[in-house]
Amino acid sequence: MKTYISILTAVAVLLMSFSCTKFEQTSLDEESLPLKVTVTGHVRYIAMDDTGMPEDPEIVDSGTPVHIMYGIPDASGNTEFAIITVETDSDGFFEYQIGCPVGKTLTVKVNSSILGDSYTFDSDGNSVSSEAYFFAEIEKPVPGGKTEHFALDLVPSAYMSEGGLIQP
Repeated sequence: MKTYISILTAVAVLLMSFSCTKFEQTSLDEESLPLKVTVTGHVRYIAMDDTGMPEDPEIVDSGTPVHIMYGIPDASGNTEFAIITVETDSDGFFEYQIGCPVGKTLTVKVNSSILGDSYTFDSDGNSVSSEAYFFAEIEKPVPGGKTEHFALDLVPSAYMSEGGLIQP
């Protein structure tokens, strides 16, 4: 009988602890919340020509990673971001849905980078072709239930073929 009462007491204490616990939503995904934010976009890169002028934009390769960071700002305006990585299709497009609490606005940051070739200048002012990291990032507020398009035009952010190159 004492064992039975001990078990009932333990169950009661456990149930009371659950009733006092505040459960918070920790995942903003399409499965846990009915309202959605849809993030769409396209990714292109813009190399520099041998005169230092931008060339026409080119579509990135299929499968280029795109990082989507999202979160709800707190009362101080600070946002703790979650991150998901998606890939572009053969046209450079991407899309992802994120669950969003009703009446809230998500802060969404989208970025991508690739390794490619572009022209820059050396320390003597000569135009040289160089391997370069291309990068772009855009941040926008997106209200729940809305779709937002992010047009990422990657530009050279670091040249690395040799020392002494003029950096962006």
